[in-house]
Amino acid sequence: MKKQRLKKLFIIAAVFVLFVLAMDKAVMPFYVNSVKSIEMPNLIGKKLEEAKQIIDSLNLKLENVTERHDARFPAGYVIIQNPRPQMKIKEGRRVYLVVSSGEQKVEVPSLIGKSVREAKLTLEKFGLRLGAVEYDFSEDFPEGAIFSQSIPEKAKVSIGTPVSVVVSLGDAEGKTQVPNLIGIPLSKVERILNEAGLRIGKIVYEPSSTVLPNTVIEQFPRPGFFVAKGSSVDIFVAKELSEMQKTKLLRIECLNSHHLYCPPIFPISKMK
Repeated sequence: MKKQRLKKLFIIAAVFVLFVLAMDKAVMPFYVNSVKSIEMPNLIGKKLEEAKQIIDSLNLKLENVTERHDARFPAGYVIIQNPRPQMKIKEGRRVYLVVSSGEQKVEVPSLIGKSVREAKLTLEKFGLRLGAVEYDFSEDFPEGAIFSQSIPEKAKVSIGTPVSVVVSLGDAEGKTQVPNLIGIPLSKVERILNEAGLRIGKIVYEPSSTVLPNTVIEQFPRPGFFVAKGSSVDIFVAKELSEMQKTKLLRIECLNSHHLYCPPIFPISKMK
């Protein structure tokens, strides 16, 4: 009995192996060769409805369509396809498409009451950036607080959109704007500051070869800032170069011009 059973199992196994080999060597190649081979068309950049029509006309099967944000294509246009364009495929092949859902939009957060630094960090979290920063007086907001923004809160905008803000200078009462003193002779500075309700603070003299002596070359606070009336403005004033500084400057200019010989900083007689 056991021998007969083993013989039957052996025959069944042999028949199964022969069947698999026949399918692999004859039936499957015949089926594959009998199916028409075509070139996969390029569907990228086409509307989904148009892509569907092309797929149906080629006896292909649209298996799956998904969406993804893409700034390059409007919503409803194909951005990715599988199989890829120009690939040799058989009729009846499954096709997978990814369609653009349009450019990704984000909501603008509220910046009111925040400092410029806080606003910058908040915008960056939302994928936005800080635009122009302007300053104006406000009775309702303390100095340094934002009281206006160029794009309202919860508006939908593209990633990377700049949002400009207006920052409070506080109450206008008792404030004055710092005049521009740069390039002004020192002799005129006091009168200009007095007219603005300000006064001269520290005067620092710095050597300069580009402007006349006793000319303002820098100031603090900077021009355009609003400060309390009676505040002082520090100024930096040009003074004439010493002989040593002039010699050094001439030597630097000579070296920069690549002359073959440049005079030493110290006279040769003093170097001995």
